[in-house]
Amino acid sequence: MEKIDFLIVGLGLSGISFCEQLDAGQHSFLVYEKGTDASASTVAGGLYNPIVLKKFTPIWNASEQSKTAMGFYNQLEQKLETQFDFKLPVLRKLANAQEAELWKEVSQKEVLKEFLDAEVISNENQHINAEFGFGKVKQTGRIDTARLVQIYTAYLKTKQRLIHEKFEYANIEHTSDGVIYQNKIFRFVVFCEGCGLLQNPFFNYLPLVENKGELIQIVAPELQLDKILKGPVFIIPIGKNRYLAGTTYEHQFTNRLPTAEAKDFIISKLKTMV
Repeated sequence: MEKIDFLIVGLGLSGISFCEQLDAGQHSFLVYEKGTDASASTVAGGLYNPIVLKKFTPIWNASEQSKTAMGFYNQLEQKLETQFDFKLPVLRKLANAQEAELWKEVSQKEVLKEFLDAEVISNENQHINAEFGFGKVKQTGRIDTARLVQIYTAYLKTKQRLIHEKFEYANIEHTSDGVIYQNKIFRFVVFCEGCGLLQNPFFNYLPLVENKGELIQIVAPELQLDKILKGPVFIIPIGKNRYLAGTTYEHQFTNRLPTAEAKDFIISKLKTMV
């Protein structure tokens, strides 16, 4: 019976990250991924931003997390010879003169200097409503998560490290030597399923709360925006005059399908920005 160190269930961003750590440590592994169009990693806007822009505060360990993440994605781009990381500054729309002054003040704080530009940027785009200008956030951008998952999936297939089928929890057999699954024996099983853990019989007792976020894609040839704009919603350029706008946050929902209500909400917020 073939012996493998790790069985990994799920190939979103967490699964990919774990695979890379195992690869670096020269551990053998096999991934099971059934594939779904509704997974967070394949539909996400991919925005990364080290600052909570409502409160002008950094995320936990912002500097360390930013350096680690950027190093990880840079390494992946070189390994897979594909660009995933599109570095774009975030322009935070300032609501009034008081907020503009507050931006100048908080940007001088030691924990924020690395990420916030002290200068308030005047709006010169006639298609954007920003009377009081913008504050610029650095070390931000967009990860093309769908492309990353697609390319990494293909990479694992070439290495014969991917089984493209649904993982059957009931077929796990526990032994003193490890876990047997489909005539292979594994030392460890790691679930990288995101909210899929709610259907996992080994971990469905955990107090996980699903979050549904919705985006819309717009085409706006006259907008000519090459930076990420943050107001009531984000506007993220993705090329060819296309933009992602959103997002919503909903904890109570019956399915993962887009809703007219979320679309109307995002559009109403967009109209205050452009």
